Amino acid sequence: MVTITGYPQGPRKRRREPRGTDDMTLSSVRRTSRIFASREDFLCGLCAFASEAFVPLDTSYPSPVRFITAILIRSHPRPPKLRSTPPAFAFRPRLMIRRDDGESWLLISQVDHAHLAGDLAAAWGNAQTPPLPEPTLLLPAIRDHDEGWRAWEKSPRIHPDTGIPREFLEMPMTEAVAIWRRSIEVCHRRERSLCDAFAVFEHFLATRSKRLTPDRTSIAEVALALSGTFDAERVAERMAHRGGRSYSLSTIYRTLGWLADAGLLTRDPRVRDRHVYRNAAHPAGPSPWPGLWVSRHFTHLAELARKHSDRPEPDRNALDAFLTDQYALQAAWRDSGRLEGADEAAAHSSEERGYRWLQFFDRLSLWLCCAERTHTEPMTRPDEGSIHFTPLKSGEIAVEPFPFNTLELTVSVSARRIPAKPLDSDEALCGALASSIPTQLQWTFVRW
Repeated sequence: MVTITGYPQGPRKRRREPRGTDDMTLSSVRRTSRIFASREDFLCGLCAFASEAFVPLDTSYPSPVRFITAILIRSHPRPPKLRSTPPAFAFRPRLMIRRDDGESWLLISQVDHAHLAGDLAAAWGNAQTPPLPEPTLLLPAIRDHDEGWRAWEKSPRIHPDTGIPREFLEMPMTEAVAIWRRSIEVCHRRERSLCDAFAVFEHFLATRSKRLTPDRTSIAEVALALSGTFDAERVAERMAHRGGRSYSLSTIYRTLGWLADAGLLTRDPRVRDRHVYRNAAHPAGPSPWPGLWVSRHFTHLAELARKHSDRPEPDRNALDAFLTDQYALQAAWRDSGRLEGADEAAAHSSEERGYRWLQFFDRLSLWLCCAERTHTEPMTRPDEGSIHFTPLKSGEIAVEPFPFNTLELTVSVSARRIPAKPLDSDEALCGALASSIPTQLQWTFVRW
């Protein structure tokens, strides 16, 4: 634990407490601060409390703590201010894998499931297991293959007949094909829009019990718009040119570090004496292979769905139109791959390898997310080998042969736990998610 000794640092003068204060005095605030792990967590907690219980933070005050403390020690605090719109950091639900867990459901985001698949793929390969082919193209395709779900998961829905939250297998095809098209587009372009990048950053902060505050938003806007390499000083200069309030270098350093941990920035390993970053959201440009791999992944799902003759006509029409469009795109991307210099046999091999590896890690991630496992799961690797995953009583998963580049591999995904009972409306589902507590599901892979 870190003891908070005051903010800002420096000698403190004894201050007489004003008359008529309640229990939340300046001294009690200081005593309360000792239970927080860091001064930053303490300040974030105070800011959150003040913004929700009293008035929005006024940045014209010289110190956030002085302002918040002044509010807290008032004898008659101002009543809460009604908001016509939710604050910028309001909870936005993201799901939908529905996992049964006794009297509860664990709801997991499709986007997070894809990121879990990307984490598994990034750790693949060791002295006995060959690494993934074309990792600069394949790893982003695996990680982002469900990005089309991001917008839908902000406003999830229940099944109108049962009141149960819809999961990905229960989607109307008219909605599903739009989600698939968006996922394919993102992977083909190999870039995220600024809106998508902020959604990624907001979710990353939420998994660490932090919020996308206005200060962090302003810093991220500047950093994500920069090209080439840059450091905190350059971000500070660019923000000074924009005008408005100034930000300390420590705040900028901390925010840039979070952006890098979220995968939106990359650190330059060639510079050792300071942190230098490059924008990861602006890669080299489109390539035919990621879009082709992800398109084949979703056309496979569409072909399976089309075999169900009991689907309503709008769903059948949507599937037919999707398959027609994707077959044409796939043919064009194959031609582009051959134009890049690969002969027909090499192009076919690249297409098949990438598609099979995407399918493999998607299946492995779903095997982890969809249920608690108790039996060995055999899988066929795309490189023609076989692999077995065996859950142990200790909670670990033994793997034979062990394919990862560490002695053991621990991965996790965030879930929301809600009671397993029908809901009256989509709004009731969003309310249940907003009041739920995040649950971290974790798996450790070990050698057999």
